[in-house]
Amino acid sequence: MSALQMTSDDVSLLLAAHCHMGVKNVEKAMEPYVWRTRKDGINLINLGKTWEKLMLAARIIAAVENPNDVAVISSRPYGQRAVHKFAAQTGAQAIAGRFTPGSFTNYITRSFKEPRLIIVTDPRVDHQAIREAAYVNIPVIALCDTDAALKFVDVAIPTNNKGRHSIGLIWWLLAREVLRLRGTISRSENWNIMPDMFFYRAPEEVEAEQAALAEAKVIASSGEGRNADAEAEGATAIPEWDVQGAAQAGAVDPTVAAGIQSNDAVDWAADGTLGTTDWAAEPTAVQEGTAAQQSSWEPRQPIPNQYAHVFHKHGININPDVIKSSFKVAFVQLNEKASNYGKSIAWTPNQWWSTLIRMVIEDNVSVADINNTSLQVIQNELLTRFASSEGYEPFEGSYETRERG
Repeated sequence: MSALQMTSDDVSLLLAAHCHMGVKNVEKAMEPYVWRTRKDGINLINLGKTWEKLMLAARIIAAVENPNDVAVISSRPYGQRAVHKFAAQTGAQAIAGRFTPGSFTNYITRSFKEPRLIIVTDPRVDHQAIREAAYVNIPVIALCDTDAALKFVDVAIPTNNKGRHSIGLIWWLLAREVLRLRGTISRSENWNIMPDMFFYRAPEEVEAEQAALAEAKVIASSGEGRNADAEAEGATAIPEWDVQGAAQAGAVDPTVAAGIQSNDAVDWAADGTLGTTDWAAEPTAVQEGTAAQQSSWEPRQPIPNQYAHVFHKHGININPDVIKSSFKVAFVQLNEKASNYGKSIAWTPNQWWSTLIRMVIEDNVSVADINNTSLQVIQNELLTRFASSEGYEPFEGSYETRERG
């Protein structure tokens, strides 16, 4: 019997998990298991009685020949993981969550079972399983707090059955003792399963831990990849670039593109060194053989597709070359000339386009007049409309639905 005595380590575990902490209410049948009552009204459970009933329950479980004939039940969330772990270690059947009524009495139900012994976490929460076990004469072992009703309970293990740590520890101690009685593990060696495995864990904690593990794997794999890249770069010789040498084939010398002699000393801070550029002037032709001929300049904002669609919708075929050449430089020139009319705000390209649309669609300006008119005449007409307007008003409605007047 000395082997069944409680050790100091077992006492430390029971105290650390608060297995001795009861509640303020005490049932008449649970009074023998109460050690004393604190000043705040909390009843303390006698851990010696707890250990005795724990050993008795383990001996009853070990006496069942088929481990699968033992059913462990927990409707309380804090005990659901514990019963699953207990069943995995001892071979019992685990019923976690809601107990289906009729599981022990109605053989038609899909969850019908005929266990020889059941163990419940809380007699109050698992009352349905205890009642059905009484109907079919199944012995009941229960973890009972000081306020638990012992009706139909054959073996009561007095303990705190409301804390996540106390529930998990009692199930762990019970599983360890059952395995010791069966000879699966030795009493002289510590069990390699920690009590933490029987403790309840919130789903949020599990998800956070899984996310942390996944992130750690990603960091580790990226670190290995960087090390491999560094080793590969170290193995490859890095060529020395000669900045004094000639330019690579296909490269563009910025001094040549800008029309500057490469051997000239240019003072970039001086005014007039490179000359001034008249941005409003007509574009000059580029001489053949220069570096600037490598790229052709296009207007930054081409003719909007919606405006071209408006012209074609009304059967208007404006010469695209005239429009393109007009608006290639006309935006800057128009805004410069518009400042002479006392307008403080210049128009955007879309505003000039809207004005041109009014000329064609609303005011019945002949398309032939626009196609055959020079750029200067088109600009003068647009400037006249700009000067007569008090402010830009967008073209209201849909261009596609407007009919020519």
